[in-house]
Amino acid sequence: MKNNLVISFNPAGDKNVASSRLRCFYLYHELQKIHERTFIGIKKDLIPDILFVQKKITKELYDYAVDVKSNYGIVVFDIDDYGDRALAWVKSDAGLFTEFIKLCDILTVDTVNRANIYRKSEQYKNIPEIIVVPDPIDYFYVANNLNIQRKNEGFWFGNAPNITPSIPSINFITDSLNNIITVMTNKKYLDAVKQILPNVNVLEWSYNECSYKLRSLEYTVLFHANDIEGSQKSNNKMLACLSNGNIPFLSDTSAYKETAIFMGLEDLIIYDLSDYKNKINKNFFESIRLKMKNDVYKDYMEKLSPPFIANEFYTLMLDKYPF
Repeated sequence: MKNNLVISFNPAGDKNVASSRLRCFYLYHELQKIHERTFIGIKKDLIPDILFVQKKITKELYDYAVDVKSNYGIVVFDIDDYGDRALAWVKSDAGLFTEFIKLCDILTVDTVNRANIYRKSEQYKNIPEIIVVPDPIDYFYVANNLNIQRKNEGFWFGNAPNITPSIPSINFITDSLNNIITVMTNKKYLDAVKQILPNVNVLEWSYNECSYKLRSLEYTVLFHANDIEGSQKSNNKMLACLSNGNIPFLSDTSAYKETAIFMGLEDLIIYDLSDYKNKINKNFFESIRLKMKNDVYKDYMEKLSPPFIANEFYTLMLDKYPF
């Protein structure tokens, strides 16, 4: 068995795009520390053992995949979205897409629910394996001192179109409870968010500033839509908050609810807007941070840290190679 695989990661966007950061760049950076033959993109003078393509297919990547297959390598296609609307920005030529899928050995996804959906899909049914590779924790930080001084204010961060399920909570908190919430999102959506949510602070997203907010504000509002798309979403934002000692208030949807209950943090789930009245206070935050010291929580977080996920991915590829 080969024990030093050459892996080419091909993200759909740059590291400022959350899905590309989670699905490609974290794996790349962690594996680079151990396996120097890991790289981003296409090297015309080097055929990798593993070609990892995230969502966006080009003619150049298709040709590279052909070379990989000719060299007995593995082609992995990765998707962490669902539906035409979500995948519109990475749309490729239909014929090219069909031919590329024929070359794929493995489809990787971020959640079990998403894997189940794609297993029933006509488009992907001929890919031999569909495997769940969880998102590593974003903005990863080991908050050893959970009770540092924080502003009693709220937060929401991410791609602006995903804010819709959280709007009722944000409005209730700012209008009825007179608490401050900061929304951090893409530059092109700042004006639109200000119009929809006139009572929040709106800031342009940056990785470093978002990390700072997670460590300096008390809580974050995180809601997934209660539909087929929302049911497939991962818990990555929840874990990013917890990793930084920030308390996430969560929707009663699959990924968040299952994780919260498993960790013993089910009090984070919001069933009714009135729940916030008893939860946005120092005593509640301290009670949650006390529960975050349990061994189940610590073990769960460790096993979704970027180094752990990267090692699991590499071990998986070693096991599959050659396909």
